[in-house]
Amino acid sequence: LLDSLGEIEFEVDEIQFIPQSYTTLSGDDVALFEKFLGMLNELDDVQQVYHNVEPS
Repeated sequence: LLDSLGEIEFEVDEIQFIPQSYTTLSGDDVALFEKFLGMLNELDDVQQVYHNVEPS
């Protein structure tokens, strides 16, 4: 695919998962979700976390 684009250079060349639909959280769910993401980010084995929660 990149060869077909010719002389275009990219700063970042990676795959991302982009959700087709988003969800919103409210109340205690927001705090729990943020805590969950924090716990995942602290794990050495976790490199990237993808989710479909709409940023608030």
